[in-house]
Amino acid sequence: EAMSGGGVSVAALNDLIDVIGYDRKRGMPILRPDGGQLVAFLPCPKECEIQDLLPSEERLAAAGLQLQKKREQRLNNAISRWVLSFSSI
Repeated sequence: EAMSGGGVSVAALNDLIDVIGYDRKRGMPILRPDGGQLVAFLPCPKECEIQDLLPSEERLAAAGLQLQKKREQRLNNAISRWVLSFSSI
């Protein structure tokens, strides 16, 4: 899977979402199925767009998650940290 900029953080977020989807499929959801929340922080270098680093719609659907909010927190001129809030659906 191609990753730009976020590297390890993007892979870790995708791995977490995959595990949530796997456990949901097994009938043992990590998050409460109707309204559980997941909050994640994702670094985004200046040369990247946050949209390019977000999990795919397919990955989110498999985990039963929907992106609710995203908010940028500028750390310096080179990088921002994005706060991502997902809801279980």
